Amino acid sequence: MPSDGLLKNLTVLLVEDEKLPRESIGRFLSTKFAAVHLATNGLEGLDLFKLNHPDVVITDLEMPAMSGIEMIRRIRGRGDTLPIIITTGYDDDQHRCELADRVLIKPIIFSTLLDALVSCVRQRSGSGG
Repeated sequence: MPSDGLLKNLTVLLVEDEKLPRESIGRFLSTKFAAVHLATNGLEGLDLFKLNHPDVVITDLEMPAMSGIEMIRRIRGRGDTLPIIITTGYDDDQHRCELADRVLIKPIIFSTLLDALVSCVRQRSGSGG
């Protein structure tokens, strides 16, 4: 699959406060990426982002300690242009963020997530970002 070649040398940060989705999506991502970093909230996610410099971020929005939107604002505020994908259980304007590349509505379908990841990575690499 061409997408495997595109992602296999990249690292990803997954920020999700719910244990089951974090673990299942994390397992899926570990078959596609060189490394997967898992965080349980935006604050932990921001710390792992600074420590590991991932190539892609996938984040929930509604989380304790720091929301996904606040984490995204801080990442973008650093000038980082890496792909960011939001996962949310809400399909409304309040649960969107103009600073993210994609919004996926839960429950997450792995094939849809993979398509979004490949598309975002291609788009960012094509634009020199």
